[in-house]
Amino acid sequence: MLGDPINALIAVILADVWAKTPIVLLIIIAGLQGIPQDLYKQARIDGADRLMRFRVVTLPIIRPLILVAIMMKFIDSMSAFDQIYVMTSGGPGIATMTLAVLGVRIGFQFYNLGQAVAVGILMLIMSGIAIAILIRYLLGER
Repeated sequence: MLGDPINALIAVILADVWAKTPIVLLIIIAGLQGIPQDLYKQARIDGADRLMRFRVVTLPIIRPLILVAIMMKFIDSMSAFDQIYVMTSGGPGIATMTLAVLGVRIGFQFYNLGQAVAVGILMLIMSGIAIAILIRYLLGER
């Protein structure tokens, strides 16, 4: 099954979703439980239907938590190594190759530490840019 590139990619994605989605859901559920019920009652009194209550009450309150969860998931996906390496070693071919797997392969299989460090710095820059964008968006909302 993991010899086919499409099946290998699907298997890695499913394993990642299975292992890491509960953390994102816990963050969002905690945010939902922190919303005061008075806000929903007031919106109901004002005549808002369920969709309107979600858009006006729920979404603005949990939006920062959703962004934090996205940021955590992005950082985690940038550093995804162990699960991919154990399942497929980045193969077949380069179907499941990530920057982390590429960096380890370049550094330890081909003994080219300079290029491995360059891959790590590239990952750092990409993560830093993404985090800066998310933080700017979070601070701009307030």
